[in-house]
Amino acid sequence: MSGIFGSPPTPPSPTATAGAQTAANVTTGVANAFFNNTNQVTPYGNLTYNQTDTYDLVDPSTGLHYGIPRFTQTQTLSPAEMDVLTRQQGARKNIAGIAEKTSANLADLLNTNIDVSKAPAGGMADILNLPNAKTEFGGETDYNKARAHVEDALFQRLNPQLERSKSRTEQTLSDKGIRYGSKAYAAALSDYAREANDLRLGVTAAGSAEQQQAFMQDLARGQFYNTGILQQLNAKQSMFNAQNTARQQYLAEQFALRNQPINEITALLSGSPVHDPHYESTNRYQIPTTDVAGLMNQNFAQQFGNYQQKVGQENALIGGLFGLAGNLYGAPRVRIGN
Repeated sequence: MSGIFGSPPTPPSPTATAGAQTAANVTTGVANAFFNNTNQVTPYGNLTYNQTDTYDLVDPSTGLHYGIPRFTQTQTLSPAEMDVLTRQQGARKNIAGIAEKTSANLADLLNTNIDVSKAPAGGMADILNLPNAKTEFGGETDYNKARAHVEDALFQRLNPQLERSKSRTEQTLSDKGIRYGSKAYAAALSDYAREANDLRLGVTAAGSAEQQQAFMQDLARGQFYNTGILQQLNAKQSMFNAQNTARQQYLAEQFALRNQPINEITALLSGSPVHDPHYESTNRYQIPTTDVAGLMNQNFAQQFGNYQQKVGQENALIGGLFGLAGNLYGAPRVRIGN
């Protein structure tokens, strides 16, 4: 129903709005593709973009068809770089042929065990055959016998002297009239006993010194013996290290001879890669997509707002007219004449 100011605006169709927005998006994307596919010309070669065909894109919401361009990127080397590439490819082909022929010998090589029978032997057995170190002494000398021998020799000389000295002391006491068992007699014999005891202690000390000397001599002989064993051990250790070094060197050489053909083939197969020309980064352009759907909805909102404003004015006008009519109908009537 329409008033004096006409009917309200018709809302935009969602399908038409979506189609218009899709068309704007596709158009913007195609423009960006043409902007950013920049051809480059360098001393090493050229990089070009060409539209080779078109993809038919169907919008599922509207059924509309859009032609999306497809591009082909073509890289062309300069004559000098093309010559280098051709030579590199030829070299890689030759190397591959050499590797193919050489690899045929790997089967025989890997099926043969490394011969270690000729490797120098180690010297561990010589080290294990060393005599044990000497840690106990006394086997060469009986220290008690050595001490007893010295003491016996000294006592053989000392005892007769002590007997003679005792006899002289007793004779002297008898000549002086000092009787046996008297205090003077006991005191005189006590002095003799102390002197004899001191002499016997000296003999014992001499025996102990002889015993200590015999021990120290045995100790020195044992240390000399152990020093000799240590020197032998050091000499055989040096020989053992030298033999092991020779063995390790021999084995390292055998492994190197075995691995060298494998390493050579691996190096040949790795080859040398061809490097692409260097291209500069070009400026990138991005055109923003126009919000067609938003513009259409905004336009509808403006039209609908204008319509609502006019309807309000119409309602106000009609309300005023009805109010005026009511006032006229209810006013008092004036009678003129009879």
